[in-house]
Amino acid sequence: MSRRIKTHVVITLVAAGIAILSFAAQYLVFGLLGISTSESFALGWFLTTQLPFALIAGVMGIVSFFYGMRDSTWRALRIVLLIVALILLLVFVAPITLGVILHR
Repeated sequence: MSRRIKTHVVITLVAAGIAILSFAAQYLVFGLLGISTSESFALGWFLTTQLPFALIAGVMGIVSFFYGMRDSTWRALRIVLLIVALILLLVFVAPITLGVILHR
């Protein structure tokens, strides 16, 4: 069980890192270069890099927290990852989901 928890935590860290670095690249690198000024580029970048990895990180962060409730393996890190997972789901996944729901 400890090995599964560690696997979930590592997947969460990698996916969250990719989503956050992609977000930073979009606004700090591509924005300053003038590449991401078009809405189609920004939406495409968001849908191909940020949304899937934020969803993976969010789900795996929640799973890793609740999977090992009684196991003390990396408990503090799992609590931090739960908070990060919820923030990623609220920032990246919720706006698209609500937009799809309200579009109908």
